[in-house]
Amino acid sequence: MAAAKPPLFVAETVTGSHVLEVKGYSVSKVQLGVGKSIDSGVFSVAGHRWILQYYPDGFNEESANHISIFVQIENPVAKAEVKARFCFSLLNHAGEPVSRYTLTSKTRIFSSTNVSWGYRTFIERKELESSYLRNDSFQIKCDLTVFKDVVRKETTLAAAPAAPPPDLQRHLGNLLASKVGGDVEFEVDGELFTAHRYVLAARSSVFMATTGKLGFADC
Repeated sequence: MAAAKPPLFVAETVTGSHVLEVKGYSVSKVQLGVGKSIDSGVFSVAGHRWILQYYPDGFNEESANHISIFVQIENPVAKAEVKARFCFSLLNHAGEPVSRYTLTSKTRIFSSTNVSWGYRTFIERKELESSYLRNDSFQIKCDLTVFKDVVRKETTLAAAPAAPPPDLQRHLGNLLASKVGGDVEFEVDGELFTAHRYVLAARSSVFMATTGKLGFADC
């Protein structure tokens, strides 16, 4: 019968990504102001709806010289928490992440009381304007990993092979009949019988007494 192993707990994740493309950067910077955001289209990861929030003049006065970027859960469930980790990457003109502006978060908890997380000082505006704008546009990619509920998986050990039946007498009889390993012969009424010296020694004190280091003594 298979033996039960301790249950295995597996943390499952679902990953998705979304690219926010900002066109007309200079116009958005002038029209919005500090604390005002532009939202991306809605995207879905792990059954939840998400958006990206882009603040061209910063999230607050302390970040007014930067652009701020956040990810927000759109459909939080009351008294429920969603654990997720996100990575924001500024993309260069070839669409590749800029390593200096690729930031990965710790695991964060999204809920109805805390719907968004992100970076208030993602990149300075003057740095963005001097190096990464193309046709007054740029892109930020968000890779989002959502941690689902821990799954309990039961596992079992493979059944051990059954031990052979305790039938030593039959096995010794088969060994004697096959003459395999026989090293002693007896002649009785002109008929030869093959035997095994150590079996004889085990069964007879007389044969045991005549057993030497190299086997039976010559008789």
